[in-house]
Amino acid sequence: MSKFRLADIVSSFSLEKYNIICGGKYIWIINRESDKIAKIFMKISEDEFVEVNMEEIASKIAEHLAPYINVKEYLKEFVLSVVPAPEAMEVLERLEKGAKVTPTKGCFSLMIGGKRGRPFEFVLAPNEYEYEEE
Repeated sequence: MSKFRLADIVSSFSLEKYNIICGGKYIWIINRESDKIAKIFMKISEDEFVEVNMEEIASKIAEHLAPYINVKEYLKEFVLSVVPAPEAMEVLERLEKGAKVTPTKGCFSLMIGGKRGRPFEFVLAPNEYEYEEE
């Protein structure tokens, strides 16, 4: 596990291209153009940080929690508690007509096709911060 000093982290990212946000024991490097997280570092001592591998953390969390989640029940509760009635009716109408359903990257939303016009985007979760492709 590589260790980094704060000065090294700050100097390795162009302030024209990245925002550097320090909060508590974490540093987030955000790409200004895409508004996506480029890197996260965690403080381990007074002036030492390690890079956080969020992909690995997310995979381990998903592995542990997946057996406890029923996707059908989750979607039912999501529609009942979050989705406005007109949007729910639009989605159901399209699905009953056999619309093609395509997940977006990260599965934050589903694109539900229709006979006319653009697909309807059914948002499952906000994706305010996404990770950059490396």
